[in-house]
Amino acid sequence: MPAPTQITVSGVVTDTTGALLPGARVVLTSSTLLTDGVTGGLVVPAPVVAVADEAALVTFEVAATDDPAFTPSGWSWRVEVTAPGVRFVRYVPVPYDAPAGTLTLGDLLAADQPTGDAATLYATIASLAAYVTEGELTAELAEALAAYLPLTGGTVAGNLAISDLTNAKSYRFRTTGGGLDNEAAGASWILSVWSAANYTGTQRTYLRMENGVQLAHMVGRWIGAVDPDTGTFVFDSDPTAGTVTTGSKNASPGIVWAARKDTAGAPTTGTWALHDVVMSTTGLHRCTVAGTPGTWVTL
Repeated sequence: MPAPTQITVSGVVTDTTGALLPGARVVLTSSTLLTDGVTGGLVVPAPVVAVADEAALVTFEVAATDDPAFTPSGWSWRVEVTAPGVRFVRYVPVPYDAPAGTLTLGDLLAADQPTGDAATLYATIASLAAYVTEGELTAELAEALAAYLPLTGGTVAGNLAISDLTNAKSYRFRTTGGGLDNEAAGASWILSVWSAANYTGTQRTYLRMENGVQLAHMVGRWIGAVDPDTGTFVFDSDPTAGTVTTGSKNASPGIVWAARKDTAGAPTTGTWALHDVVMSTTGLHRCTVAGTPGTWVTL
């Protein structure tokens, strides 16, 4: 199958002070899918990787982006030049009619920038000097992306999905349903809180909802109250104590449900706390004096 016209690019890689950069990597990639105008066959531009030699000279061949035998025409290569402490990214066309089929590296990187979505996203980066540090590049990206959603806050209209790199699992905040939905897909949904800033310190998990079955796991102590900060609770599930306390009508203390035993009478073994309530085959028993096994009255 015919291939797009190849253009030879060569040049010496230096930093902005003119210092040579032997070992610098030049990587060209593109996600554009080409169609052969004669056969209709598809051509995927292969990535080009070149490494500068000891004299900082780099030479490589790359497909022209406006070859009339292929469509679309006028696409761009993403060029990334990296060396210790520096990184440079630019989107460039490669002309089909380059003199004698050659270009200097400087001419390639100085070419007019493309238009379209990629050019919009990388507009700030493309206008930089020949080399930028990693920190400078990150700052420029943040500035470009801030136009879409400011880092200090903003509004997203419609549904918002956040997925991992493989799209195997994701969150979704959905406004198009009958209510406001916070959904998960592909994995269990876990609610946890870190004790310190930047996700450091102790991570405490409070809830896990399984994705394979309709089952939720409450973790740690859960309290049901009138408001989230203060007030008398009506429900207190304490796995550390092994009890569930319910009821508080008229400001009365709740009933501390501690255990069930499948024999008659109050507990005769184990350590129990004041007000623990145990159900046996003969009724309910309440601990009036904590101890092992403590003192009990039958209700």
